[in-house]
Amino acid sequence: MSVHIKHRIRDGSIWLLTLLGISALHRARTRRRGPLVRVIAFHHIKDVEWFERTIAFLVRDFHVLTPEEFHLRAFDLERINVLITFDDGYASWVSRALPVLEKYGVTAIFFIISGLLNKAKDQAARQAFFKERLCIVPKPALTWEGAAMLVAHGHTIGGHTVTHARLSTLSAADIEKEIHENKHALESQLGVPLTDFAYPFGRHSDYSEESRNSATKAGYTHCYSAESGFFVDEATDIPRTLIERGQSTASIGRWIRGGYDVFALLNMFK
Repeated sequence: MSVHIKHRIRDGSIWLLTLLGISALHRARTRRRGPLVRVIAFHHIKDVEWFERTIAFLVRDFHVLTPEEFHLRAFDLERINVLITFDDGYASWVSRALPVLEKYGVTAIFFIISGLLNKAKDQAARQAFFKERLCIVPKPALTWEGAAMLVAHGHTIGGHTVTHARLSTLSAADIEKEIHENKHALESQLGVPLTDFAYPFGRHSDYSEESRNSATKAGYTHCYSAESGFFVDEATDIPRTLIERGQSTASIGRWIRGGYDVFALLNMFK
């Protein structure tokens, strides 16, 4: 079965779960434990018009948090709270995302792979990094100057390892090297302290207890996965919902309101 057909089935299932009120039941159950909080993640921004529609929708329909509000747990008690994050390190963050975020008064957390920024101006090395470490078609990479511009505009920087390594496959020493050297490089180059870290790939099978311990040892107080779910205070790892390129605002809304969470949970028992 093709990826396109799988996505059509998934999206149809999430639409039905929303229509039947199952997503609403999931929200009601979660709300008993506190405010509804969702962390979402973007990667490369290809289409600036799509991105602006998405940000405008988020600002209109949800309470978009600043990173500081998230850290302080300053949540809206009535609306769904949304924290926006970005992963990896793309030039499009500065050329396309930054002007839109500025326009709508939104600040975000940018999780950066320091090794990618080191190769941003070397075309051959950058292309090899994208193919070998991220397993995607090469794209223009964020530079250190671009990262500094994000900081200058009030955004928060987070760690994402040196090479985007799958931490669950590494020794304890290599895990520590990936996490600690990445944090040191970002802090020394950008002059800001880091408290947020996102596991590369981010599924439960992609990181380990050793990864979490190493991040804590490095001084991180917030560790983020790529497993979808509402954030609750007692969560060890902060769940994130990955937004897909070109995804409609209606679909994004269903995911933020919990439809994807329910679908993923039901899919586990297939």
